[in-house]
Amino acid sequence: MTPIRTTALAALAALWPAAAPADEKPADKAPRVLLAAGAPTRDFQFLRTLVAQDEDARAASAVFVQPAPGKNEARPGAADGAPKPLERFPDRLGDKAAKAEDKPYDLASYDVIVAFDLDWTRLKGEEPDLLHKWVEKGGGLVLVAGPVNTVELTRSGDKDAAKRLDPIRDLYPVVLQDARAANDRDTADPWPLHFVGGKEGLTFLKLNPRGRGPHAGWKEFFGADDKAPGGVERGFFDAYAVTAVKPAATVLATFADLRAKLKDGSGMPYLVAADVGKGRVIYLGSGETWRLRQYRTAFFDRFWLEMIRSAAGTAKPAPEPPAAEVALEVKALRGLRAFRQSRAEMEALRKLARETAGPAGGRKKAEVGDEYYQALADLADALASGDEIRIEAAEKEYAAAQARGRPDLDDAVALTEAARKAAPDLLRRMRPAQLTAFAAALGADATDPRERLLAALAEVRGDKGEAKAAADVAAAARALAGVEADKSERVAARMVALLGKARGLSDEEFKTQKADLEKEVDKIVGDVSPVEVLRREAEYALAELLSNPRLGEALDARLK
Repeated sequence: MTPIRTTALAALAALWPAAAPADEKPADKAPRVLLAAGAPTRDFQFLRTLVAQDEDARAASAVFVQPAPGKNEARPGAADGAPKPLERFPDRLGDKAAKAEDKPYDLASYDVIVAFDLDWTRLKGEEPDLLHKWVEKGGGLVLVAGPVNTVELTRSGDKDAAKRLDPIRDLYPVVLQDARAANDRDTADPWPLHFVGGKEGLTFLKLNPRGRGPHAGWKEFFGADDKAPGGVERGFFDAYAVTAVKPAATVLATFADLRAKLKDGSGMPYLVAADVGKGRVIYLGSGETWRLRQYRTAFFDRFWLEMIRSAAGTAKPAPEPPAAEVALEVKALRGLRAFRQSRAEMEALRKLARETAGPAGGRKKAEVGDEYYQALADLADALASGDEIRIEAAEKEYAAAQARGRPDLDDAVALTEAARKAAPDLLRRMRPAQLTAFAAALGADATDPRERLLAALAEVRGDKGEAKAAADVAAAARALAGVEADKSERVAARMVALLGKARGLSDEEFKTQKADLEKEVDKIVGDVSPVEVLRREAEYALAELLSNPRLGEALDARLK
């Protein structure tokens, strides 16, 4: 799995290249984006920064911030390293795709335009009609409603001026309402979104690529607060009022506050998509996606990068990683947490993992229900965050999911020879506090080899005790031999022979010979000390961590 929480740069590397315009540009090129805004809002600024973090995306993109009220010159709208700032909105439409750096005022230079509460009345001449034609030819348009300028599309005023904006109104997948006529509503509380529809390719609705289902991650973002009017900790505070959804449009999400609703009582449309000719338009009911970034930068990044791809018509849903891979990553993340790895230690571990990790893939597929998969994915995400409160809650949810039915996941980790060699040295270089933390993480699960082998003697005589006895022998061998494969095999071989002997005895014979069998167990265990057992367990745990095929992804998630 998407994995999946990534840094902005990693997200760009993964998402931008796939966003090439159809038949016009190689798939390894960045999408060409124009960020246009009525004012440099937070959403605009964060998205501008995100685009600027990739050299190719920055070179292929531009920004335009309209002049302040009463002014004629466009505001800079750009910072160091940002995309090229424009002095005016593009006012030409070429027949062929141009390059933004060569023809920045040609609409054909862009694949997607993101308009943040733009004052459309400031477009001149035929610009509204040119924009409509650009969308019809295949352009992608994201319309972000806002409290300042969006209302201008609803006002009549001069008839000729109003008619000139008809091509813009036609692009909106909703019928906008005059904000002055909308009911006043208290906007002091956050509200969630209700997802009511979907469409293939709209991958921006999935914030958490780990999760099962098209809307994974939103529940986590919203949180839960029974005392809040909206029932959530986080959310959005407003949605621009509309009177209707156009027939060809698809409502993807509505605003949950029913004080803002349509006449038929349905929720106020917040995310709406529609195809216009060969192009696609996505409507967003408010400029509040920066709240996603407040909670988790990766959620904001994924939402916008995937939305741009969706508007360009190039987004493709990534296949969900198999549950076994998610489980392997959970194991790796638990190991990192158990040893309290610092950032510097994890950086060093990432380099070492390239040499020690086992091969990826080749795992058996398992039938896993959505509920179980989501609980597993949420646990991986919580462990990656390092937030102990989230981890505790996710562990409880996962334990509950396991209690309802645990699938047979192929998530065993075979120790690699490189990991066996590296683990003892890695343990020697650890701080005492880290070994203490590991011991605390083991808690009651710390292995007593003698107890485990004695338990195996009793279990193997039961009708279905072979599996439990085998697990006990394996645990005892780890505690006695650690990463020493030969020694582990000798311990296991001696114990298997003893178990075979015990199993062949009648109940009376077993009762008579039990003391002798226990003496044999004592010989196998020897005089190993508890400290030595703990050291061996720690060595093995480190070797298992280093062998985990998903350790690299787990480290990337922790270091994001």
